[in-house]
Amino acid sequence: MLQELTPDDQPIVLVIDDLNELETREALEQLEQLLVRLPPQLRVVLAGRHDPPLRLHHLRLEGELAEIRAADLAFSTAETAELLKCAGVDLRESDVELLQERTEGWAAGLRLAVISLIGHAEPERLVAEFSGSERTVAEYMLAEMLERQPADVRHLLLRTSIVDRVNGSLGDVLTGIGGSERMLHALEDANSFVVSLDPERSWFRYHHLFGDLLRLELRRTAPDEVPELHRRAAEWFATHGHVVEAIRHALAAGSWAYAGQLLVDNALNLTLDGQVAVVHDLLGGFPTAALQADPELTVVWAADQVEQGSLDEAAAYLALAEDHLDIAPPERRPQLDVSRAVIKLLLARRRGDFSDVLEQVEFLARPCAVRSHAAVALSGELRAMALMNLGIVEMWSPGLAEAEKHLEEAARIAHRIGRPYLEVGCLAHLGFAANAHSIGKARQRCREAIILAERHGWDENHVIAPALATLGGNLVWSGEYDEALQLLERGEKAHRSDVEPATSLLWHLARGMLHAAQGEWDRALERFRSAEAMQTLLVSVHALAVQVRSFVMAT
Repeated sequence: MLQELTPDDQPIVLVIDDLNELETREALEQLEQLLVRLPPQLRVVLAGRHDPPLRLHHLRLEGELAEIRAADLAFSTAETAELLKCAGVDLRESDVELLQERTEGWAAGLRLAVISLIGHAEPERLVAEFSGSERTVAEYMLAEMLERQPADVRHLLLRTSIVDRVNGSLGDVLTGIGGSERMLHALEDANSFVVSLDPERSWFRYHHLFGDLLRLELRRTAPDEVPELHRRAAEWFATHGHVVEAIRHALAAGSWAYAGQLLVDNALNLTLDGQVAVVHDLLGGFPTAALQADPELTVVWAADQVEQGSLDEAAAYLALAEDHLDIAPPERRPQLDVSRAVIKLLLARRRGDFSDVLEQVEFLARPCAVRSHAAVALSGELRAMALMNLGIVEMWSPGLAEAEKHLEEAARIAHRIGRPYLEVGCLAHLGFAANAHSIGKARQRCREAIILAERHGWDENHVIAPALATLGGNLVWSGEYDEALQLLERGEKAHRSDVEPATSLLWHLARGMLHAAQGEWDRALERFRSAEAMQTLLVSVHALAVQVRSFVMAT
């Protein structure tokens, strides 16, 4: 066929839409030669599920090759909305976005969704529940994808569907056979709903709908294997340092003791990395009985309640753990004692209990306490945490000089050991502490904290709230109301009165000052009253309590 082509003055387009017909050595060689020496009038269109075994790099380098790949064919959100509109399906914008996300713009998947949505009584619910287990989608994928694969590939796809991402090593563990990496590469090359996650093509995931189908089919055909697969995945992830994924799979396997041990040993690390929400989510996977049966896990539960602002519940769980200390193995007791001291320190800090903070700081400063926790290498973190919490309580008390010294030392340690979440907390509070002697330094510290928090995605985390409130109040005093308003509005999202009442007092005070400066007396008084209410949540008298009272009276 190729030898008969004779280009003339008229444009010629050669379309080959089934490369399988050319998969003989002779035909491929002829096509390759033709592509390298294309006459000006000739255009060749190749279509296929996977890349042809042709050397096209010269054409690509010379800009003579136009490629349309799966990502280019995926529907955008706007195109998804247009498709729904043409079918007479009316959905909210958020539901259109969700449907596009679930289908990843896959045209056939969207068409199947539209067919199901037409005339449906509850389209929003259908979109929320739409998955690869939906009957029409499952039938299509089974027939077009899974059943066409060789037995070893189906074995791989089904057993690795329990993980959100897979590489060759993990695939070999889950399947019990080798060759997983080779098969994953081949599946991606064939555009078989397998997507690489990194430039090295070492990690892969499955298309959302395809993954749903695989998990459904695994539960249908081999339900007894599922717990064991999760257990293997947990052990692999734990061995390779992926703690969160290890815990999630241990929970899915029902291995409460193993999951609990992993969480206990890593909860403080995760918290110091700013992953408080992750710890909270993991705790939600345990049955209540498992949480209460292990005093170490109960302490983690207490810490989570502190972070959620439920201080009374935190104290109750801490007391429950102390009632069951004899259950803990002797070799785990030193670590448990340190964990309890850390939670007591956080609880005392949130309540503004200066004497209790000092007691826990003194315990954590003892060499025996640090040595007992050496198994998880937290001596630097413990010192930074102790100094930061001590500095914060001193800052809200009449002891600014000592507070600044302790916070600066904690910030230096946090920076040296690579704990940015701790460093942000120190810098954010240092902004207020520096106010006593240098407005310029206070602003500098606040801006440093804000920039570092934004870099790590913590710009609405309560850890940055003191910097936003301090800098906002600072700008009010200098008449820079527009920037002050922006910062205080950000602080409204970040501060939490149930978690940090002392910081909330500062924020309400700064917001009230802005209202007062603009002559909004009723709104100013409301904010000052709210600041007064924060004092009732603290054991010690806040350093700004007198100033708040004077503003109430003046307003």
